[in-house]
Amino acid sequence: MVWKVVENITYVLLDAPIFRQQTKAEPYPTRMDDLDSAVYYSAWNSCIAEIMKRFPIDLCKLYYMP
Repeated sequence: MVWKVVENITYVLLDAPIFRQQTKAEPYPTRMDDLDSAVYYSAWNSCIAEIMKRFPIDLCKLYYMP
């Protein structure tokens, strides 16, 4: 996890092999009912949990960008 602060905004880059499998055209898994999707969203949720531990965060201001 890499982060950069610009003015009052903290940008966090989540990097994992499972995320790199996605393309710019399809940033999320196409199916929601298979093992690959479960692994992807499990990794995603773990990363978000780690962000919430490391940074004081207001969930209303947490934006998810592919």
